[in-house]
Parts: sequence; C-alpha cells; structure tokens
Amino acid sequence: MNLPADIARELLDASWEAIVVVNNDGDIVYVSAQAGRLFGYDAGELIGQKVEILMPEAFRKTHEKSRVSYSKSPRSRPLVSGLDLKGKRKDGRVFDAEISLTPIETAEGLLISSTIRDITADNTSETYGIGAGCNDYCRSLRKNRDRQRSGGENVRLLAGGNAGAGS
Repeated sequence: MNLPADIARELLDASWEAIVVVNNDGDIVYVSAQAGRLFGYDAGELIGQKVEILMPEAFRKTHEKSRVSYSKSPRSRPLVSGLDLKGKRKDGRVFDAEISLTPIETAEGLLISSTIRDITADNTSETYGIGAGCNDYCRSLRKNRDRQRSGGENVRLLAGGNAGAGS
C-alpha cells in the first residue's frame, strides 16, 4: 500500500525524530517539524539549501567530498556510528549529534534520509520541550537503545526495506 503524500508528511512531522531528506546533489528536499525546531529554522527556509548549512563551517568542505563519495556507493548508517558529528543551529550554536543515513532509490533519483539527534549532555528538556527531570530517564533510554543497536539492528523506515536489513 502506498501512503498518500500528505499522510506520509503528517507521519514524519509527528515523529520526535528530526528528519532531513536531501537529493543526490545535497539539496534539502524535506525537513520534518522536529528538524526545524532542532536547528531553529522554519522548515521552508531550508528547502533547496545545501545540507551543509546545518553543520559548522569547518566541516562543510569535507562533508561535500564525503557526500559525493557516499552517493556513488550509498549504504545505511545507523545512529550509533561512533563518528564525531556536529550540527549547527540557525543562531550559530553547535551541538554534538548522532546522524543516521538511509538511501532511498526513487523514480526521480537517489534521496538520502537522515535522522538527527542532539546528544549534547542535558539537551533533552530543551530539544523536546519536556521537564528537566526527564534527563536521567532519557539518558537511560538512550543507553538501552544504544545497547540494542550495537547488536546490528538496522531499521529502514523510509526506504520501505525490510527491518533488520543491513548493508
């Protein structure tokens, strides 16, 4: 069953996860409501921009090269990647991030869906607008999630692939 585009968009926007989708050229084609909140942009401001706008200046050139290489051999990358990744908000604040990548082949070409999490210590209440008391609980949830993912789980939500399909 194919979901109508408006329903698919509503489902993505309802997610607690920040989701950004780019085309093969690195142009942003979709920004979830949570991604807009995380980066401090109205979602529409980012459409058509290069994805590098969401990272510190020092990482942009390297990322452009990595993006070109990735597009030649796309593969899923889980959130727990062990990479030192950073995001940059519209106001210039930089944060530590976990970023997953999921390539999606479409009739129009390759799309890359990314899920972004701010993993800066004590970020939970600010990012998600919930009480500061949640931080210990949320850290324990993250720890359990990381333990589960380290077992090789890889869920391809947007690609429509089979859960557990690795690359």
